[in-house]
Amino acid sequence: MLALEEIFDFCWCFIRGDLSVRAFEQWVYETSELESAFSDEFYLTLISVDYSLAEAVHVLRTQLQFEIADFAKRECECHTLSHTARIDMGYHEGVFKSLKEVASYGEPLWWLWLAKCSVCGQDWMIGNEERANDVFLMKRMTGSEATQVMSHNQWPDDFKEYDQLIQIDREILDSIGR
Repeated sequence: MLALEEIFDFCWCFIRGDLSVRAFEQWVYETSELESAFSDEFYLTLISVDYSLAEAVHVLRTQLQFEIADFAKRECECHTLSHTARIDMGYHEGVFKSLKEVASYGEPLWWLWLAKCSVCGQDWMIGNEERANDVFLMKRMTGSEATQVMSHNQWPDDFKEYDQLIQIDREILDSIGR
């Protein structure tokens, strides 16, 4: 039986776009615990929405965020961030309040650092893209990836080239229509 915390986490994967619509729809139909976790009205919405319509899925994501708000209270924002997230400078205070720097690449990759959330323990590789767009790009890290960084200074290649940061930023903006 799924706990509310597991339902919360799975729903957030869908809300933030890290889980495909098809995978979420299949999970909804296969997960009997959802019927007792949600109100009758919202459960009916989950099983009857037309998942092939982008606008219906967009509305569902918004509704779902409110429906699961009471399932679990979190003192950090890690669960709301995509696996690769873009945070505008000036809007980063809430996200960064629980993040503590645990490693920095240093020169010549001055923009690259690793942070750990003091609340949920999630590790994040962070690239400061401040020459063109003043944003933080963040990649969710596994525990073993973070250990490789801290113990052996072996960083994933994702943010090692400054041009990559700019390209990733453009791709994220394009995907959200900005």
